[in-house]
Amino acid sequence: MGITELRPKPWIVRDVIDFSRKRDGVLVVAHPYRECGLGSLAKNYAVDAVEVLNGGAPSNLNKLAEELAREMGLPGVADSDAHNPDDLWSVYTDIEASLNVDEILNAIRKGFVKASSARKSIHF
Repeated sequence: MGITELRPKPWIVRDVIDFSRKRDGVLVVAHPYRECGLGSLAKNYAVDAVEVLNGGAPSNLNKLAEELAREMGLPGVADSDAHNPDDLWSVYTDIEASLNVDEILNAIRKGFVKASSARKSIHF
């Protein structure tokens, strides 16, 4: 069903992981090499996937994230990190699952995902 509540602050990595695990959440290392990312420290935590394609990150940082996912043996996902409409859907995650939330979360855990980039984003 996914987690529907937000963990109270402070958002300390170990506490966020414990909070998520107790609720059967999927843990994704978001933009590991951007500001505030975990970087290689992610290797110290039991997570389910790594964001390997972030629409707001330079390609060299995305490549480092791909290497991290490969080293950790984890699936890679994508996120547009959109802050304005032109950034929407510039990158996305193909997920081999129905629209059922539990099936989607399990597909991420099992690696039935592929990070993809669109030629252009959607424009309004």
